[in-house]
Amino acid sequence: MGKWILLGVLILGSLVLGVSQQVLVYAALDEPTLQAIAEAFTAKTGIRVVWLTGGAGELAARIRAEAARPQADVFIGGSTDIHGDLALAGLLESIDPPNAVNIPGEFKDPQGRYFGWYLGVLGLVINTELLSELGLPEPKTWDDLLAPQWKGYVVSANPATAGSGYIFLCTQIFRFEIAAPFFGFTGDQRRKEAEAAAWKWFEQFKANVSQFTAKATEPITLVAQGQAVAGMSWAHDILTWIEQGYPLKLVIPPYTGYEIGGVSVIKGAPHLQEAIAFVNFVLSKEAQTINATVGAKRYPVSLGVPSPANAPAFETVVLVPYDRAWAIANRSRLLDEWERRIAR
Repeated sequence: MGKWILLGVLILGSLVLGVSQQVLVYAALDEPTLQAIAEAFTAKTGIRVVWLTGGAGELAARIRAEAARPQADVFIGGSTDIHGDLALAGLLESIDPPNAVNIPGEFKDPQGRYFGWYLGVLGLVINTELLSELGLPEPKTWDDLLAPQWKGYVVSANPATAGSGYIFLCTQIFRFEIAAPFFGFTGDQRRKEAEAAAWKWFEQFKANVSQFTAKATEPITLVAQGQAVAGMSWAHDILTWIEQGYPLKLVIPPYTGYEIGGVSVIKGAPHLQEAIAFVNFVLSKEAQTINATVGAKRYPVSLGVPSPANAPAFETVVLVPYDRAWAIANRSRLLDEWERRIAR
Protein backbone atom coordinates (compact mmCIF):
# COMPACT_ATOMS: atom_id res chain seq x y z
CA MET A 1 0.00 0.00 0.00
CA GLY A 2 2.87 2.36 0.78
CA LYS A 3 4.03 2.62 -2.81
CA TRP A 4 0.57 3.70 -3.97
CA ILE A 5 0.57 6.39 -1.30
CA LEU A 6 3.97 7.46 -2.61
CA LEU A 7 2.53 7.86 -6.10
CA GLY A 8 -0.23 10.06 -4.70
CA VAL A 9 2.34 12.21 -2.92
CA LEU A 10 4.36 12.58 -6.12
CA ILE A 11 1.26 13.57 -8.08
CA LEU A 12 0.16 16.06 -5.42
CA GLY A 13 3.65 17.51 -5.18
CA SER A 14 3.77 17.99 -8.92
CA LEU A 15 0.44 19.80 -8.88
CA VAL A 16 1.57 22.11 -6.07
CA LEU A 17 4.78 22.93 -7.95
CA GLY A 18 2.86 23.51 -11.16
CA VAL A 19 4.62 20.75 -13.08
CA SER A 20 2.38 19.80 -16.02
CA GLN A 21 4.90 18.18 -18.38
CA GLN A 22 4.98 14.73 -16.84
CA VAL A 23 3.78 11.23 -17.49
CA LEU A 24 2.74 8.81 -14.74
CA VAL A 25 3.68 5.21 -15.49
CA TYR A 26 2.73 1.86 -13.98
CA ALA A 27 5.67 -0.37 -14.92
CA ALA A 28 6.19 -4.13 -14.88
CA LEU A 29 9.83 -3.65 -15.91
CA ASP A 30 13.21 -3.87 -14.22
CA GLU A 31 14.45 -0.56 -12.78
CA PRO A 32 17.67 -0.24 -14.88
CA THR A 33 15.80 -0.52 -18.18
CA LEU A 34 13.00 1.75 -17.00
CA GLN A 35 15.47 4.34 -15.70
CA ALA A 36 17.41 4.37 -18.97
CA ILE A 37 14.28 4.73 -21.10
CA ALA A 38 12.87 7.46 -18.84
CA GLU A 39 16.10 9.45 -18.93
CA ALA A 40 16.34 9.22 -22.73
CA PHE A 41 12.67 10.22 -23.12
CA THR A 42 13.03 13.21 -20.79
CA ALA A 43 16.21 14.34 -22.57
CA LYS A 44 14.39 14.22 -25.90
CA THR A 45 11.05 15.74 -24.87
CA GLY A 46 11.52 17.57 -21.57
CA ILE A 47 8.66 15.51 -20.10
CA ARG A 48 9.36 14.12 -16.63
CA VAL A 49 8.57 10.45 -15.94
CA VAL A 50 7.13 9.36 -12.60
CA TRP A 51 6.76 5.62 -12.19
CA LEU A 52 5.91 2.80 -9.83
CA THR A 53 6.86 -0.81 -10.48
CA GLY A 54 4.95 -3.98 -9.69
CA GLY A 55 3.84 -7.31 -11.09
CA ALA A 56 1.89 -7.03 -14.34
CA GLY A 57 -1.19 -8.70 -12.86
CA GLU A 58 -1.02 -6.50 -9.78
CA LEU A 59 -0.82 -3.34 -11.89
CA ALA A 60 -3.65 -4.49 -14.16
CA ALA A 61 -5.82 -5.03 -11.09
CA ARG A 62 -4.92 -1.52 -9.94
CA ILE A 63 -5.95 -0.06 -13.30
CA ARG A 64 -9.29 -1.83 -13.03
CA ALA A 65 -9.83 -0.57 -9.48
CA GLU A 66 -9.04 3.00 -10.55
CA ALA A 67 -11.19 2.92 -13.71
CA ALA A 68 -13.56 5.63 -12.46
CA ARG A 69 -10.64 7.93 -11.68
CA PRO A 70 -7.37 6.82 -13.31
CA GLN A 71 -4.22 7.62 -11.34
CA ALA A 72 -1.66 6.80 -14.03
CA ASP A 73 -1.23 7.44 -17.74
CA VAL A 74 0.74 4.51 -19.14
CA PHE A 75 1.00 0.79 -18.45
CA ILE A 76 4.33 -0.64 -19.63
CA GLY A 77 5.70 -4.17 -19.42
CA GLY A 78 3.83 -7.39 -18.89
CA SER A 79 2.51 -9.47 -21.75
CA THR A 80 0.04 -8.19 -24.31
CA ASP A 81 -2.22 -10.92 -22.92
CA ILE A 82 -2.78 -8.67 -19.92
CA HIS A 83 -3.00 -5.46 -21.96
CA GLY A 84 -5.47 -7.20 -24.27
CA ASP A 85 -7.63 -8.17 -21.31
CA LEU A 86 -7.72 -4.52 -20.22
CA ALA A 87 -8.58 -3.49 -23.77
CA LEU A 88 -11.54 -5.87 -23.83
CA ALA A 89 -12.76 -4.23 -20.62
CA GLY A 90 -12.63 -0.80 -22.28
CA LEU A 91 -9.82 0.45 -20.04
CA LEU A 92 -7.27 1.46 -22.69
CA GLU A 93 -7.18 4.40 -25.12
CA SER A 94 -6.96 3.89 -28.88
CA ILE A 95 -3.97 5.86 -30.15
CA ASP A 96 -1.93 6.12 -33.35
CA PRO A 97 1.67 7.00 -32.44
CA PRO A 98 3.93 7.57 -35.48
CA ASN A 99 6.54 5.02 -34.37
CA ALA A 100 3.92 2.27 -34.47
CA VAL A 101 5.04 1.77 -38.07
CA ASN A 102 8.20 0.18 -36.61
CA ILE A 103 6.12 -2.60 -35.03
CA PRO A 104 5.11 -5.63 -37.17
CA GLY A 105 1.37 -6.10 -37.44
CA GLU A 106 1.29 -9.35 -35.45
CA PHE A 107 2.68 -7.53 -32.41
CA LYS A 108 0.12 -4.72 -32.11
CA ASP A 109 -3.60 -4.29 -31.61
CA PRO A 110 -5.39 -3.30 -34.85
CA GLN A 111 -7.35 -0.71 -32.86
CA GLY A 112 -4.22 0.87 -31.39
CA ARG A 113 -5.06 0.06 -27.78
CA TYR A 114 -1.77 -1.71 -27.03
CA PHE A 115 1.54 -2.36 -28.74
CA GLY A 116 4.11 -5.14 -28.37
CA TRP A 117 7.66 -3.84 -28.27
CA TYR A 118 9.79 -6.74 -26.99
CA LEU A 119 9.83 -10.53 -26.85
CA GLY A 120 10.70 -12.86 -24.01
CA VAL A 121 10.69 -16.65 -23.62
CA LEU A 122 10.01 -18.73 -20.54
CA GLY A 123 12.88 -20.77 -19.13
CA LEU A 124 14.12 -22.57 -16.06
CA VAL A 125 16.73 -21.12 -13.72
CA ILE A 126 18.83 -23.81 -12.03
CA ASN A 127 21.08 -23.41 -8.99
CA THR A 128 23.98 -25.58 -10.21
CA GLU A 129 25.63 -25.87 -6.78
CA LEU A 130 22.48 -27.13 -5.08
CA LEU A 131 21.69 -29.39 -8.01
CA SER A 132 25.06 -31.11 -7.59
CA GLU A 133 24.90 -31.14 -3.80
CA LEU A 134 21.47 -32.83 -3.78
CA GLY A 135 22.28 -35.17 -6.65
CA LEU A 136 19.29 -34.09 -8.67
CA PRO A 137 19.20 -34.65 -12.46
CA GLU A 138 19.23 -31.45 -14.49
CA PRO A 139 15.70 -30.87 -15.83
CA LYS A 140 15.47 -30.57 -19.59
CA THR A 141 11.69 -30.49 -20.07
CA TRP A 142 8.72 -29.11 -18.17
CA ASP A 143 7.63 -32.66 -17.34
CA ASP A 144 10.95 -33.40 -15.60
CA LEU A 145 9.81 -31.14 -12.76
CA LEU A 146 6.98 -33.55 -11.90
CA ALA A 147 9.38 -36.23 -10.64
CA PRO A 148 8.97 -36.98 -6.89
CA GLN A 149 12.58 -36.02 -6.07
CA TRP A 150 11.77 -32.39 -6.94
CA LYS A 151 9.22 -32.05 -4.15
CA GLY A 152 9.81 -28.75 -2.33
CA TYR A 153 12.66 -27.67 -4.60
CA VAL A 154 10.69 -25.78 -7.27
CA VAL A 155 9.35 -22.22 -7.35
CA SER A 156 7.12 -20.61 -9.96
CA ALA A 157 5.05 -17.46 -10.51
CA ASN A 158 1.38 -16.99 -9.68
CA PRO A 159 -0.75 -16.54 -12.85
CA ALA A 160 -3.05 -14.13 -11.03
CA THR A 161 -0.28 -11.59 -10.34
CA ALA A 162 2.54 -12.29 -12.80
CA GLY A 163 2.32 -12.26 -16.58
CA SER A 164 4.88 -15.05 -16.76
CA GLY A 165 2.68 -17.22 -14.56
CA TYR A 166 -0.33 -16.79 -16.82
CA ILE A 167 1.67 -17.47 -19.97
CA PHE A 168 3.11 -20.57 -18.26
CA LEU A 169 -0.42 -21.75 -17.53
CA CYS A 170 -1.50 -21.30 -21.16
CA THR A 171 1.76 -22.80 -22.40
CA GLN A 172 0.88 -26.15 -20.83
CA ILE A 173 -2.57 -26.08 -22.45
CA PHE A 174 -1.13 -25.39 -25.90
CA ARG A 175 1.63 -27.95 -25.34
CA PHE A 176 -0.88 -30.70 -24.63
CA GLU A 177 -2.95 -29.61 -27.60
CA ILE A 178 -0.07 -30.62 -29.88
CA ALA A 179 -0.46 -34.21 -28.70
CA ALA A 180 -4.28 -34.25 -28.70
CA PRO A 181 -4.69 -35.53 -32.30
CA PHE A 182 -2.58 -38.58 -31.46
CA PHE A 183 -5.31 -39.55 -28.99
CA GLY A 184 -8.08 -39.10 -31.52
CA PHE A 185 -9.21 -35.61 -30.53
CA THR A 186 -10.05 -33.21 -33.34
CA GLY A 187 -11.64 -29.78 -33.76
CA ASP A 188 -12.77 -27.96 -30.65
CA GLN A 189 -12.31 -31.15 -28.64
CA ARG A 190 -8.52 -30.75 -28.96
CA ARG A 191 -8.42 -27.56 -26.88
CA LYS A 192 -10.95 -28.88 -24.37
CA GLU A 193 -9.00 -32.08 -23.72
CA ALA A 194 -5.70 -30.20 -23.68
CA GLU A 195 -7.00 -27.89 -20.98
CA ALA A 196 -8.18 -30.85 -18.90
CA ALA A 197 -4.74 -32.45 -19.24
CA ALA A 198 -3.03 -29.19 -18.28
CA TRP A 199 -5.02 -28.91 -15.05
CA LYS A 200 -3.99 -32.46 -14.12
CA TRP A 201 -0.39 -31.48 -14.90
CA PHE A 202 -0.57 -28.44 -12.64
CA GLU A 203 -2.05 -30.49 -9.81
CA GLN A 204 1.07 -32.69 -9.99
CA PHE A 205 3.33 -29.67 -10.43
CA LYS A 206 1.84 -27.97 -7.36
CA ALA A 207 2.94 -30.92 -5.21
CA ASN A 208 6.59 -30.06 -5.94
CA VAL A 209 6.31 -26.26 -5.73
CA SER A 210 7.32 -24.66 -2.45
CA GLN A 211 6.02 -21.22 -3.42
CA PHE A 212 4.07 -19.44 -6.14
CA THR A 213 5.51 -15.94 -6.18
CA ALA A 214 3.73 -12.65 -6.86
CA LYS A 215 6.26 -11.40 -9.42
CA ALA A 216 7.93 -13.00 -12.43
CA THR A 217 11.51 -12.40 -11.25
CA GLU A 218 11.08 -13.63 -7.67
CA PRO A 219 11.73 -17.31 -8.54
CA ILE A 220 15.18 -16.25 -9.79
CA THR A 221 15.91 -14.48 -6.50
CA LEU A 222 14.86 -17.52 -4.48
CA VAL A 223 16.96 -19.89 -6.58
CA ALA A 224 19.98 -17.56 -6.44
CA GLN A 225 19.62 -17.38 -2.65
CA GLY A 226 19.55 -21.18 -2.39
CA GLN A 227 15.94 -21.33 -1.21
CA ALA A 228 15.02 -23.45 -4.24
CA VAL A 229 16.87 -25.47 -6.85
CA ALA A 230 14.79 -24.67 -9.93
CA GLY A 231 12.38 -21.92 -10.86
CA MET A 232 10.32 -20.77 -13.83
CA SER A 233 10.94 -17.24 -15.08
CA TRP A 234 11.89 -15.18 -18.12
CA ALA A 235 15.08 -16.24 -19.87
CA HIS A 236 16.30 -12.64 -20.21
CA ASP A 237 15.99 -12.03 -16.48
CA ILE A 238 17.79 -15.30 -15.72
CA LEU A 239 20.68 -14.30 -17.98
CA THR A 240 21.00 -11.00 -16.12
CA TRP A 241 21.53 -12.85 -12.83
CA ILE A 242 24.00 -15.24 -14.46
CA GLU A 243 26.03 -12.26 -15.69
CA GLN A 244 26.27 -11.07 -12.08
CA GLY A 245 28.20 -14.22 -11.17
CA TYR A 246 25.57 -16.32 -9.39
CA PRO A 247 25.90 -20.14 -9.73
CA LEU A 248 22.91 -20.34 -12.05
CA LYS A 249 22.15 -21.95 -15.39
CA LEU A 250 19.44 -21.21 -17.93
CA VAL A 251 17.50 -24.11 -19.44
CA ILE A 252 14.86 -23.40 -22.09
CA PRO A 253 12.62 -26.48 -22.37
CA PRO A 254 11.17 -27.37 -25.76
CA TYR A 255 7.66 -26.09 -26.44
CA THR A 256 8.08 -23.10 -24.21
CA GLY A 257 5.81 -20.09 -24.02
CA TYR A 258 6.72 -16.57 -24.92
CA GLU A 259 5.52 -13.09 -24.20
CA ILE A 260 5.03 -10.06 -26.36
CA GLY A 261 5.80 -7.29 -23.89
CA GLY A 262 3.24 -4.52 -24.15
CA VAL A 263 2.76 -0.81 -23.64
CA SER A 264 -0.56 1.05 -23.58
CA VAL A 265 -2.25 4.30 -22.59
CA ILE A 266 -4.79 4.01 -19.78
CA LYS A 267 -8.33 5.17 -20.58
CA GLY A 268 -8.89 8.59 -19.03
CA ALA A 269 -5.15 9.21 -18.56
CA PRO A 270 -4.61 12.50 -16.65
CA HIS A 271 -1.80 13.47 -19.06
CA LEU A 272 -2.99 12.06 -22.37
CA GLN A 273 -0.67 13.86 -24.79
CA GLU A 274 2.38 13.16 -22.63
CA ALA A 275 1.29 9.52 -22.42
CA ILE A 276 1.05 9.25 -26.21
CA ALA A 277 4.50 10.85 -26.54
CA PHE A 278 5.95 8.34 -24.08
CA VAL A 279 4.44 5.35 -25.89
CA ASN A 280 5.68 6.74 -29.19
CA PHE A 281 9.21 6.89 -27.76
CA VAL A 282 8.98 3.36 -26.38
CA LEU A 283 8.13 2.12 -29.88
CA SER A 284 11.19 3.82 -31.36
CA LYS A 285 14.29 1.90 -32.37
CA GLU A 286 16.23 3.97 -29.82
CA ALA A 287 14.12 2.69 -26.93
CA GLN A 288 14.18 -0.88 -28.23
CA THR A 289 17.96 -0.71 -28.45
CA ILE A 290 18.05 0.39 -24.80
CA ASN A 291 15.76 -2.52 -23.94
CA ALA A 292 18.04 -4.99 -25.73
CA THR A 293 21.27 -3.74 -24.14
CA VAL A 294 20.40 -2.46 -20.63
CA GLY A 295 19.01 -4.30 -17.62
CA ALA A 296 17.16 -7.50 -18.50
CA LYS A 297 18.14 -7.28 -22.20
CA ARG A 298 14.99 -8.41 -23.98
CA TYR A 299 14.55 -9.38 -27.63
CA PRO A 300 13.38 -6.44 -29.81
CA VAL A 301 10.48 -6.75 -32.26
CA SER A 302 11.66 -4.15 -34.78
CA LEU A 303 14.05 -4.95 -37.62
CA GLY A 304 17.47 -3.35 -37.40
CA VAL A 305 17.67 -3.49 -33.60
CA PRO A 306 20.41 -5.78 -32.20
CA SER A 307 19.45 -8.86 -30.20
CA PRO A 308 20.75 -9.14 -26.62
CA ALA A 309 24.33 -10.33 -26.22
CA ASN A 310 24.81 -13.86 -24.77
CA ALA A 311 21.14 -14.75 -25.32
CA PRO A 312 20.20 -17.86 -27.32
CA ALA A 313 19.24 -16.95 -30.86
CA PHE A 314 15.48 -16.52 -30.87
CA GLU A 315 15.10 -18.79 -33.91
CA THR A 316 16.77 -21.69 -32.04
CA VAL A 317 14.11 -21.78 -29.33
CA VAL A 318 11.29 -24.31 -29.82
CA LEU A 319 8.13 -22.33 -29.10
CA VAL A 320 4.71 -23.70 -28.32
CA PRO A 321 1.95 -22.66 -30.80
CA TYR A 322 0.65 -19.90 -28.54
CA ASP A 323 -2.91 -18.79 -29.29
CA ARG A 324 -2.71 -15.30 -27.80
CA ALA A 325 -6.23 -14.24 -28.80
CA TRP A 326 -7.66 -17.27 -26.98
CA ALA A 327 -5.42 -16.64 -23.97
CA ILE A 328 -6.67 -13.07 -23.74
CA ALA A 329 -10.33 -13.99 -24.17
CA ASN A 330 -10.17 -16.79 -21.57
CA ARG A 331 -7.94 -15.12 -18.96
CA SER A 332 -10.63 -14.40 -16.37
CA ARG A 333 -12.08 -17.89 -16.67
CA LEU A 334 -8.70 -19.61 -16.40
CA LEU A 335 -7.67 -17.54 -13.39
CA ASP A 336 -10.92 -18.43 -11.65
CA GLU A 337 -10.19 -22.09 -12.36
CA TRP A 338 -6.63 -21.65 -11.07
CA GLU A 339 -8.01 -20.24 -7.83
CA ARG A 340 -10.40 -23.15 -7.48
CA ARG A 341 -8.02 -25.96 -8.40
CA ILE A 342 -4.48 -24.86 -7.56
CA ALA A 343 -4.36 -21.79 -5.32
CA ARG A 344 -6.46 -23.30 -2.54
